[in-house]
Amino acid sequence: MFPRGNVRRFCLMETMNRREFLRAGVGLAAVAGGLGTICGCATTETAKGMTLVYPPLPYNKIQPPQEGCFIGFFSMYGITHLEKALSAKPSIFIAASKLYNKFPMVQVIEVAKRGIVPYLHVDIAPFDSTAPIPGFSVKEIAQGQQDSHIKKVAQDALEFGKGYGGFFFSTMVDMNTNSFSWGMNSNFIPAWRRIWQIFDDQGANQYTTWVWVPYSPEAAHRQADDPELYYPGDKYVDWIGLNAFSVAGHQKTDYMFNVLIGNTYRRLFKYHPEKPFMIPWFARTNNFYQSRWLINTYRSIKDSFPAIKAAMYCDRISSHTGDNTLNPKSMETLKEIFKDPYWIMGK
Repeated sequence: MFPRGNVRRFCLMETMNRREFLRAGVGLAAVAGGLGTICGCATTETAKGMTLVYPPLPYNKIQPPQEGCFIGFFSMYGITHLEKALSAKPSIFIAASKLYNKFPMVQVIEVAKRGIVPYLHVDIAPFDSTAPIPGFSVKEIAQGQQDSHIKKVAQDALEFGKGYGGFFFSTMVDMNTNSFSWGMNSNFIPAWRRIWQIFDDQGANQYTTWVWVPYSPEAAHRQADDPELYYPGDKYVDWIGLNAFSVAGHQKTDYMFNVLIGNTYRRLFKYHPEKPFMIPWFARTNNFYQSRWLINTYRSIKDSFPAIKAAMYCDRISSHTGDNTLNPKSMETLKEIFKDPYWIMGK
């Protein structure tokens, strides 16, 4: 592991196709011209044209791209719908499941067979606390009461990895808010570390790329803590995620993307400059201004947030943030945006 804030030059010596690029066991660089000025972090200031190098992730984990940003989706309509609407396929597709269920082998294999990197998100409990299936509590996991079940999930994750390679994995997202049963809980860090350790003991961390995903406090419509209070440690995190939703008409969240994440991004980057960033869930209310919001969002990611190396739009209806589905005008807008090679699509 490189020391925090260490900046080195890196040259990619040969051209690779996308899947080779994702599986490559090398450290890939994030473009960081002027990054120190943006983030206010003296340890990462670089001259224009130089690059900030991420430490290489081990084994078959998903490496950040040297140039550009992976495009992904969490869509209620599926991959085929996206391919038809965008005339292209995403690099990443989110598959959701529950930790208390089996590893969703069929679901993630379907994604991988399309040449798309699966992002497996698992909740430890239902969103609705009154649901008939209670799920797991953070305390139960931290105390080892669910070890045998998690071990089986990890074994299946290893089996998938052996056949299809690396994949993203996250759980207990938005842990710094009170939106879900696992939120703002002192057991979060020991629970996260315990799941990670079980995966590691079973060999699944050869392929599991761990994404720690707090919610941006600037975008929170409920109480939200500083994400750093819930950081499990560099050993247990491969990528840092940050969620944010813009809800039309909401006093706290009806803003452009750069306003919703800017301060938190800078703080997290200052403390974790060696970790690639992603936005696993972001969206704007489906209305007339959605397409304009998308233009500003992708422009901001490219111009102002160079550590963000993957961005997944949440094309869904949410009980918390409403209808975030992409309307036809927004789909056409994204088709134009993604013509820029900065945005890395699937092959």
